Amino acid sequence: MTWQPPEETDSAIRAWMNKQGWPVTATHYDFDRLSYAWRHDVGSECYTLLITRRVIKDTEPLALVEALNFLKVAQKLRKQPDAYTLVKSSPSTGVVVEQLPGSPH
Repeated sequence: MTWQPPEETDSAIRAWMNKQGWPVTATHYDFDRLSYAWRHDVGSECYTLLITRRVIKDTEPLALVEALNFLKVAQKLRKQPDAYTLVKSSPSTGVVVEQLPGSPH
């Protein structure tokens, strides 16, 4: 069994990534982190955005895109393109971003 985000959320995240110049080339559900991943992996460019299932469930697509912009997620991805950039919930501050070591490609 695999989990997928609602179509509206998937479309919003794909559009956001495309706007950054990173068309999505792959997606998958990360069971270890309970998150869904959108990935752009073309040649030497590799950007992976993970968003936890809870954030996806609790946040409307437009608000999620606004949070990505507010949290400067694109800048963080550009700074560390091979890292896994995880958007998750924080009880004290709401939604936060964490960068995790990625795998070499």
